[in-house]
Amino acid sequence: MILKQASWSMIGSIYGFVVGFFLKIYLINAVGTEGYGKYIIAMGVISTITAFIALSIPQVLLRFLPAYIEKKEYEKASNLASFSLQFLLGIGSIVALLVFLFHNQISLIFHDHDKLLSLVIMFSAFYIPLSLYQSIMSASYRSLLKIREIILYGTFVMITLRALSVFIIYSFATSIYYFIFIELITQLIVLYLLTKKFDTSKFTFFKPFPMKEIIQDKQIIDYGKKMYFYALIGIAGGYTISLIMSLYLPASDIGIYAILGTLGGLTAFLLNNLNSVFAPVISKYHAAGEIEKLGMLFKDTTFVINIVSAPFIVLLILFSHDILSLYGHHVSDYTLALAVLILGSYYNLFVGNSGMLLLMGGWENDEIKIKIGNTIFLILSSLIFISEFGLIAAVWISTVSSFLVNSFHVFFIKKRFGFTPWEKYSLFIFIATIGVIYYFGFRTFPYKYSIFDYIWVGLLVPLAYWLPFYKKIMAIIKTIKENK
Repeated sequence: MILKQASWSMIGSIYGFVVGFFLKIYLINAVGTEGYGKYIIAMGVISTITAFIALSIPQVLLRFLPAYIEKKEYEKASNLASFSLQFLLGIGSIVALLVFLFHNQISLIFHDHDKLLSLVIMFSAFYIPLSLYQSIMSASYRSLLKIREIILYGTFVMITLRALSVFIIYSFATSIYYFIFIELITQLIVLYLLTKKFDTSKFTFFKPFPMKEIIQDKQIIDYGKKMYFYALIGIAGGYTISLIMSLYLPASDIGIYAILGTLGGLTAFLLNNLNSVFAPVISKYHAAGEIEKLGMLFKDTTFVINIVSAPFIVLLILFSHDILSLYGHHVSDYTLALAVLILGSYYNLFVGNSGMLLLMGGWENDEIKIKIGNTIFLILSSLIFISEFGLIAAVWISTVSSFLVNSFHVFFIKKRFGFTPWEKYSLFIFIATIGVIYYFGFRTFPYKYSIFDYIWVGLLVPLAYWLPFYKKIMAIIKTIKENK
């Protein structure tokens, strides 16, 4: 079941990345890196606020709903789901109104009297309740292992509608705030579909506000407090670099960093989607004490995400100059910065779902310790180096942070569970990919690619990765078929 659901996540992730890649090129060429940078600043503010008020409730749902459903405690599941959705919609709407009213004051933190940034922050306020609503719906679908529905509506429908709207509207528009309207409308459509299609046979979201039942559940409250503390650390660590860059660097640099982050984070969208499948299964296996099965699953999922994405990382490195030039001629000067980010994000991929395994496997305290240390590192290094060295400092800080966090993940997983994310196949892939990143990413090659080069290299690289592991890949495919 896990691999079958993961295959849906992979398909949706690849579709989302490909469409999003061309969409972002089109959008940035229409609004410029400065306009896009102001959108990124606003999204950093809104995302920070949203994470702060979410109280880690989606993580609580992922932890408890699968267990309630497994035990057929549907009343408890309905109480938790109803409280979560109603509470977050209420508080999210109040905070969105405050941001809408005080958008001018918020924008002054970053830039003096910037009318466009102020408008972007004002309109972005409506993301807050919608994002909270979507986080609850996604966690609920994942708890039921209904990944296909999330991919269908939350990826295919949403991304397709957004892309078509952007290509139509930005054929004549040039301001970034039209993109915000597009995102809000498409998100409303997707939320309507997710709500309408939700299977309420196990639990519902519309019980009268069951506040008393949830507050009296000490296990939920204790776990929620711990996860909220974890979320606060995540807020500080997750947005430190972008927020400090917003204080010291021009909006155009913020836009370029966002472009590099999107490309350098090629692996992140695959890993995040696999985490969405993996989280409830970890909870289930851990509760049943099936640690050996969990270890085998961990190694297989790590191999899957490596073998799928490593060839694309290599192609990204080989064609990095040409790809960056699509966003603007001046952006192609940042190939080294992109290689640095890719190095860090690939190591994140190499260790697989390690953070999620600690979090959902009962070792939240280890994950919190790692996040605290990483947050301290990010804040101190960002304050010291970004104002002095600018964009290149930000990419190195991000990569070093990735190596530190993921290395500690592996250490604690080995200590707590007795296994690592790797088997021999994953190690071979890692060595080959790191070699290519270093050789082609950190050196300058004046070679000009032709259309024919794109074709034969684009075919050769995936084959070079997939043919040596043919038997392993077929074994995984067989497992997927057996679990249909």
